Amino acid sequence: MPILQFFRQNSAWLGAGALLAFMSSFGQTFFISIFSGHIRAEFGLSHAAWGGVYSLGTTASAIVMVWLGTLSDVIRTRVLGLFVLSGLMGATLVMANLSHVFYLPFAIFALRLLGQGMCSHLAVVAMSRWFVANRGRALSIAGLGYSFGEAFLPVLFVFLMGFVSWRSLWFVAAGVLLLSLPVLFRLLRQERTPQSMAEDNSSLGMDAQHWTRGAVIRHPLFWCMMPALLGPSAFNTAFFFQQVHFAAVKGWDHLSLVSFFPLYTGARFWRCWHRVGRLIVLAPQG
Repeated sequence: MPILQFFRQNSAWLGAGALLAFMSSFGQTFFISIFSGHIRAEFGLSHAAWGGVYSLGTTASAIVMVWLGTLSDVIRTRVLGLFVLSGLMGATLVMANLSHVFYLPFAIFALRLLGQGMCSHLAVVAMSRWFVANRGRALSIAGLGYSFGEAFLPVLFVFLMGFVSWRSLWFVAAGVLLLSLPVLFRLLRQERTPQSMAEDNSSLGMDAQHWTRGAVIRHPLFWCMMPALLGPSAFNTAFFFQQVHFAAVKGWDHLSLVSFFPLYTGARFWRCWHRVGRLIVLAPQG
């Protein structure tokens, strides 16, 4: 099926996936870290202290995701997505109103859990659930939401930071999330029900079996794949996290640095297109 025809026939579901992927940006490292200089100055944090707070919140959110992510197996994306986006909006409001450094790890935890964690998770799970023959294509199109956020949100918000306070920008993020709620609900007003097709479209994994979490962890291939899976994402996260520091070390304006982000995203998109010869978008999570 031509990609334009595929998009027209499935625009609502693809749009919902892309929307969730885009909204995950507010919990991604590339977005949170544009405020790192202001947060450290506001609360008198060193680079090490800020890194510790961020690591604590991120690690805790990753642990909770192991259990929270299973909600996507029993709750419709339309319902769970609204709760997740609402919670993420609440986390941005907490960031906008932070009064003491004590609350900072909890705010980071909520942003990472609901943004980078659940929004990204829901986008991938929904595409994998709703599409079978065109699953890869659907995941690629939904991933454009993440790529768009990575390319343009840092540039836009760093630019706006020259005119308004960093706290005000978290209110802007909350407003964007608020506007996304009715959009997601409208896109999924006729959400697909794959449970009714489970027997016909059951898809087995490697060795023609359904893999449990325990079986995956016990298999040696999982541990051989871990460095390849974690390496690129870890490097990207480290780079984005240190973006303000890198700009200062280089003597660059922060806006000058983030203005290269669209070029980085575009280069990654072109490399994937050139290698595979079709629309495949890699979106490593930060």
